[in-house]
Amino acid sequence: MRLDPQGIYGTRSARRQGQLRCRRQLQNGILGAIGALGAGFVLRWGLQPRHSALAASQTLQLPFRPAGAPLAAGDSELLFTSQSGGLWRASTGENALAEAPRRFFRADFAPAAAPLATPTQIFWPGGDGVLVALDAASGKAAWRASLPSALVARPALVQVDARMVVVAGDDAGNIAAFDAATGVLRWKKSLGGALGAGIGVLKAPASVGAPQSLGDGVLVPLLAGATSRGGLVCLDARTGATRWSFPGDASLQSAGIALPASLKGRVFWCNDEGAVVCLDGATGRKIWKSFAAPLGLAVGTSVDSPRDDLVMLRGAPTLVEAASVVVVGGNDGILRAFDLATGAPRWTQALGGAVRFAAQKLVFGGKNALLVTAEVPAIWVLDAGDGTILRRWTTRYPNSYGVALTAKNAFALDADGHLQVAPLQ
Repeated sequence: MRLDPQGIYGTRSARRQGQLRCRRQLQNGILGAIGALGAGFVLRWGLQPRHSALAASQTLQLPFRPAGAPLAAGDSELLFTSQSGGLWRASTGENALAEAPRRFFRADFAPAAAPLATPTQIFWPGGDGVLVALDAASGKAAWRASLPSALVARPALVQVDARMVVVAGDDAGNIAAFDAATGVLRWKKSLGGALGAGIGVLKAPASVGAPQSLGDGVLVPLLAGATSRGGLVCLDARTGATRWSFPGDASLQSAGIALPASLKGRVFWCNDEGAVVCLDGATGRKIWKSFAAPLGLAVGTSVDSPRDDLVMLRGAPTLVEAASVVVVGGNDGILRAFDLATGAPRWTQALGGAVRFAAQKLVFGGKNALLVTAEVPAIWVLDAGDGTILRRWTTRYPNSYGVALTAKNAFALDADGHLQVAPLQ
């Protein structure tokens, strides 16, 4: 006698088995897809270039509070400025500093800007408005000259009529040129607004077709003042006469402190409105102008006009001709690269702290690279072409100033005098 004459249980059992089989197949398919996806991520991660993170090899305590970044004088010497006034020197070797820093120039005031060093002379921009020309070997003053206020701009050297001239400026807008050997005043004028962080030099001829008689120019960034709305001014190095101003419209404001740079008759500058500009050096005509995209916008996003959330660009532009990029730093912690020819955004790299100082060029691992620092405890080497991190060093203290580069090491300082050393080899 059949207990299931109509095959109800058997039919249900077969159906149940089919459902379980389909479920297992679906589960196996999902697990297989997840596994393939995970393997793909692992493979992609394995093929991506990765940087090595190292700790700074050494931290040294300086016997004074520094007033700015260490200054590399050649491949084997560093110069330090102190907040109490004076200039210190130390030789470098295989193991960072080969000797303790020693003071070789005393001053009553701290410098208001970075000194300018050449193999034979050092020009000291005093906080009391006194420009001192020092012998680079002995530290003895060859001559002194003064302006009414603190010398807030890093001086510049420019050739005029086969002689070298040093140009300095103060925070009242006065700028003057002195014979580098004798200190004799060549010219002096007032620009009406406080000067930026440094004075640039534009080599002649300024552009294709420009008259050879123009000679070299002096590039002066301005903050807004009583008679100035800020901007960039180009002066004739021989006479101090104004060649052009940017922006050309006197009603527009474009204040900025970043040191300008020049390459092949073009001038590159960035300002406090988040703009990066490329100008014709002969006329000041705008070739391109780009704005720094705020954090969160995709790389390559074109920003053609000022925005409320744009950042101040105070890290002076660094020009890497081999990679065709101009690199600038912002107070939002982002390092940005723009195309030299067009101004199009190329890449960004977040560093986590304000980038107030120019990146430095070097060759690292056979690549065109940039040595950069921000106000965080780290030093980076980035690929200039795409911004990827090639090397990162962690430091014990945040970096208050820029980074100095010698043949074998990178040096960073904090405001308390901790010198942090990162070996490049």
